[in-house]
Amino acid sequence: MRIYSLLGNKLTSKLILRFKDYLPPRWDIWIIKLFNKKVFYSNNGCQDGVLKSSFAKWSTPTGKSVCSICPWENNPIICSEERSQEWGEFRNAVIDFHANTGNNKVDYNATPLTHETPWLFCLDKDFWRPNLMIPTNFKLTGLENKVKILHAVGNFDTRSNKNNQTIKSTHIYLPLIEKLKKQGYNVELIFFNGVSNKDFRYYQLQADIIVDMLSFGFFGANLREGMMLGKPCVCYLRPSWMKEMHEEIPDYVDELPIVNANENNIQEVLIDLIENKEKRESIGRKSREFAVKWHSSDAAAEKFDKLYQQFLQ
Repeated sequence: MRIYSLLGNKLTSKLILRFKDYLPPRWDIWIIKLFNKKVFYSNNGCQDGVLKSSFAKWSTPTGKSVCSICPWENNPIICSEERSQEWGEFRNAVIDFHANTGNNKVDYNATPLTHETPWLFCLDKDFWRPNLMIPTNFKLTGLENKVKILHAVGNFDTRSNKNNQTIKSTHIYLPLIEKLKKQGYNVELIFFNGVSNKDFRYYQLQADIIVDMLSFGFFGANLREGMMLGKPCVCYLRPSWMKEMHEEIPDYVDELPIVNANENNIQEVLIDLIENKEKRESIGRKSREFAVKWHSSDAAAEKFDKLYQQFLQ
């Protein structure tokens, strides 16, 4: 920080660019720590803080390793025991607060620095509201009388194996919806990929049910957005992870309106929701209330203001 004040931004930047190959890895973070600055860190991905060998021990409800359905399992550029270890050691050496939700509390996440912080993943409750006007070009035509089940996978091409296998359970939902159609259920799968979330919300709004991962153990942005929009959402909630969360944020776990389902019972769960419109609407109302309480930007601002003040003092 002092070098910038002494030499100015322009000259300092030139010197850094010139000698960057001689600087140690992540030198800028070490400088921040040298001046006793506080570092708040948010988790990023399943290999952030957990070794590959540890994560592979968690199984799907059908007994497979969670990693076995991931297309990146054998791609060391993305998923590597050594890289996860190196990052975990560095991360925990410099952070003062590690924010995550649905924590996998093993390896480098098994530390007092790691906290369940659902406010981290926040949304503007007015931008994501159930009464949004849907532009004409985003309206789904011809599906008005069908129960619409929405499924989505970001970057589908790089996150899928053969037979549409993804950690989002695409390989389960595609044949299941076709099976339900043949059984006479008036349903339609709405599948999207490559749509920005500011536009995607219009499709989410038209869904009757939003479905996500059936084997991983927790949910991501699609279901947080779905809950904020007042939709019933389906996902597998790993019991061990929920138990860990309950120890730190019991109200969050107790109030969570996600419909818990897995590979073994998803058909029965979907049929129940398809046949019960009132149940879907009731869960949707609870979902909106929950998301505003735990995942709205207003709630996040209040929570993080207290956290930052606590560390500054």
